Amino acid sequence: MKHERITSFETPASKAAFQLKQITRELGKRPLAAYDRGYGNAKFVQATEKIDADLLLRLASNRCVWGTPSAYKGRGAPCKHGHKFKLNDPETWTEATETLEVEDPKVGRVKVMRWSGFHFLQSPNRAMEIIRVEVIKPVGRNRKFQTLWLAWLGQTMPALEDI
Repeated sequence: MKHERITSFETPASKAAFQLKQITRELGKRPLAAYDRGYGNAKFVQATEKIDADLLLRLASNRCVWGTPSAYKGRGAPCKHGHKFKLNDPETWTEATETLEVEDPKVGRVKVMRWSGFHFLQSPNRAMEIIRVEVIKPVGRNRKFQTLWLAWLGQTMPALEDI
Protein backbone atom coordinates (compact mmCIF):
# COMPACT_ATOMS: atom_id res chain seq x y z
CA MET A 1 0.00 0.00 0.00
CA LYS A 2 1.00 3.57 -0.57
CA HIS A 3 1.30 6.13 2.19
CA GLU A 4 -1.02 8.99 1.33
CA ARG A 5 -2.14 11.99 3.32
CA ILE A 6 -5.72 11.82 4.57
CA THR A 7 -7.60 14.96 3.61
CA SER A 8 -10.07 16.68 5.91
CA PHE A 9 -12.87 15.15 3.79
CA GLU A 10 -11.74 11.56 4.51
CA THR A 11 -11.45 9.24 7.46
CA PRO A 12 -8.78 6.56 7.99
CA ALA A 13 -11.44 3.89 7.26
CA SER A 14 -12.62 5.50 4.01
CA LYS A 15 -9.01 6.02 2.83
CA ALA A 16 -8.05 2.41 3.68
CA ALA A 17 -11.14 1.11 1.83
CA PHE A 18 -10.29 3.26 -1.20
CA GLN A 19 -6.70 1.95 -1.23
CA LEU A 20 -7.90 -1.66 -0.84
CA LYS A 21 -10.22 -1.20 -3.82
CA GLN A 22 -7.32 0.11 -5.92
CA ILE A 23 -5.05 -2.78 -4.91
CA THR A 24 -7.65 -5.47 -5.66
CA ARG A 25 -8.11 -4.07 -9.19
CA GLU A 26 -4.36 -4.18 -9.83
CA LEU A 27 -3.80 -7.67 -8.36
CA GLY A 28 -6.32 -9.53 -10.47
CA LYS A 29 -6.97 -12.03 -7.64
CA ARG A 30 -8.74 -11.91 -4.30
CA PRO A 31 -6.32 -10.70 -1.58
CA LEU A 32 -6.36 -11.24 2.16
CA ALA A 33 -6.08 -7.86 3.88
CA ALA A 34 -5.19 -7.68 7.59
CA TYR A 35 -6.03 -4.56 9.61
CA ASP A 36 -5.34 -3.44 13.17
CA ARG A 37 -8.12 -2.69 15.66
CA GLY A 38 -8.67 0.88 14.44
CA TYR A 39 -10.40 -0.73 11.46
CA GLY A 40 -12.32 -3.42 13.38
CA ASN A 41 -15.60 -1.49 13.30
CA ALA A 42 -18.89 -1.20 11.42
CA LYS A 43 -17.86 1.84 9.35
CA PHE A 44 -14.88 0.01 7.84
CA VAL A 45 -16.91 -3.17 7.32
CA GLN A 46 -19.55 -1.15 5.44
CA ALA A 47 -16.93 0.74 3.41
CA THR A 48 -15.39 -2.54 2.19
CA GLU A 49 -18.65 -4.37 1.49
CA LYS A 50 -18.40 -4.22 -2.33
CA ILE A 51 -14.63 -4.83 -2.48
CA ASP A 52 -13.56 -8.28 -3.66
CA ALA A 53 -11.18 -9.06 -0.77
CA ASP A 54 -11.05 -11.21 2.35
CA LEU A 55 -10.54 -9.27 5.60
CA LEU A 56 -8.93 -10.20 8.89
CA LEU A 57 -9.60 -7.43 11.41
CA ARG A 58 -8.21 -7.10 14.90
CA LEU A 59 -10.95 -6.19 17.39
CA ALA A 60 -10.72 -4.17 20.57
CA SER A 61 -11.42 -6.41 23.57
CA ASN A 62 -14.25 -4.14 24.81
CA ARG A 63 -16.23 -4.48 21.57
CA CYS A 64 -19.69 -6.08 21.26
CA VAL A 65 -21.07 -8.01 18.30
CA TRP A 66 -24.55 -9.43 17.67
CA GLY A 67 -25.65 -12.85 16.50
CA THR A 68 -28.13 -13.89 13.85
CA PRO A 69 -31.71 -13.01 14.85
CA SER A 70 -34.26 -15.70 15.61
CA ALA A 71 -36.91 -16.62 13.06
CA TYR A 72 -39.52 -13.98 12.20
CA LYS A 73 -42.63 -14.41 14.34
CA GLY A 74 -44.98 -12.56 11.97
CA ARG A 75 -45.58 -9.42 14.04
CA GLY A 76 -43.92 -6.06 13.48
CA ALA A 77 -40.64 -5.56 11.70
CA PRO A 78 -38.28 -8.54 11.58
CA CYS A 79 -35.39 -8.42 14.06
CA LYS A 80 -31.98 -7.44 12.69
CA HIS A 81 -29.93 -8.57 15.69
CA GLY A 82 -29.76 -11.65 17.82
CA HIS A 83 -27.72 -12.46 20.92
CA LYS A 84 -25.35 -9.75 22.23
CA PHE A 85 -21.80 -11.11 22.49
CA LYS A 86 -19.40 -9.02 24.60
CA LEU A 87 -15.82 -9.97 23.87
CA ASN A 88 -14.66 -9.19 27.41
CA ASP A 89 -17.55 -10.99 29.15
CA PRO A 90 -17.40 -14.83 28.92
CA GLU A 91 -20.94 -15.08 30.36
CA THR A 92 -22.31 -13.66 27.08
CA TRP A 93 -20.41 -16.12 24.88
CA THR A 94 -22.32 -18.87 23.13
CA GLU A 95 -20.79 -22.26 22.50
CA ALA A 96 -17.87 -21.94 20.08
CA THR A 97 -18.35 -23.25 16.55
CA GLU A 98 -14.80 -24.60 16.61
CA THR A 99 -12.01 -24.85 19.21
CA LEU A 100 -8.38 -25.79 18.69
CA GLU A 101 -5.37 -26.10 21.00
CA VAL A 102 -1.88 -26.20 19.51
CA GLU A 103 1.67 -26.15 20.80
CA ASP A 104 3.75 -23.39 19.20
CA PRO A 105 7.52 -23.77 19.79
CA LYS A 106 8.08 -19.98 20.00
CA VAL A 107 4.95 -18.94 21.94
CA GLY A 108 3.74 -21.99 23.88
CA ARG A 109 0.33 -23.62 24.25
CA VAL A 110 -2.28 -21.64 22.28
CA LYS A 111 -6.07 -21.99 22.34
CA VAL A 112 -8.04 -20.69 19.34
CA MET A 113 -11.85 -20.42 19.39
CA ARG A 114 -14.22 -19.44 16.56
CA TRP A 115 -17.84 -18.29 16.58
CA SER A 116 -19.91 -17.97 13.39
CA GLY A 117 -22.67 -15.64 12.27
CA PHE A 118 -21.98 -12.42 14.17
CA HIS A 119 -22.12 -8.80 13.00
CA PHE A 120 -21.64 -5.23 14.20
CA LEU A 121 -24.75 -3.35 15.28
CA GLN A 122 -24.50 -0.87 12.38
CA SER A 123 -23.73 -3.52 9.73
CA PRO A 124 -26.26 -6.35 10.25
CA ASN A 125 -26.02 -7.57 6.64
CA ARG A 126 -22.31 -8.43 6.82
CA ALA A 127 -21.69 -11.64 8.79
CA MET A 128 -18.32 -12.26 10.45
CA GLU A 129 -16.47 -15.11 12.06
CA ILE A 130 -15.22 -14.07 15.52
CA ILE A 131 -11.88 -15.59 16.55
CA ARG A 132 -10.24 -15.58 19.99
CA VAL A 133 -6.54 -16.44 20.34
CA GLU A 134 -5.26 -17.06 23.88
CA VAL A 135 -1.82 -18.19 25.01
CA ILE A 136 -2.59 -20.69 27.77
CA LYS A 137 0.93 -21.74 28.73
CA PRO A 138 3.66 -19.41 27.42
CA VAL A 139 7.23 -20.52 26.77
CA GLY A 140 9.58 -18.73 29.19
CA ARG A 141 8.94 -17.59 32.74
CA ASN A 142 8.11 -13.90 32.44
CA ARG A 143 6.21 -13.81 29.17
CA LYS A 144 2.63 -12.53 29.18
CA PHE A 145 0.32 -12.30 26.21
CA GLN A 146 -2.96 -10.46 25.93
CA THR A 147 -5.88 -12.30 24.36
CA LEU A 148 -6.21 -11.47 20.67
CA TRP A 149 -9.68 -10.98 19.14
CA LEU A 150 -10.13 -11.12 15.36
CA ALA A 151 -12.97 -10.90 12.87
CA TRP A 152 -12.89 -12.74 9.54
CA LEU A 153 -14.98 -11.56 6.59
CA GLY A 154 -14.60 -13.27 3.26
CA GLN A 155 -15.31 -16.23 1.05
CA THR A 156 -13.22 -19.11 2.41
CA MET A 157 -11.80 -18.77 5.90
CA PRO A 158 -8.40 -20.39 6.44
CA ALA A 159 -8.12 -23.24 8.94
CA LEU A 160 -7.68 -22.18 12.57
CA GLU A 161 -4.17 -23.71 12.54
CA ASP A 162 -3.17 -21.22 9.84
CA ILE A 163 -4.61 -18.23 11.69
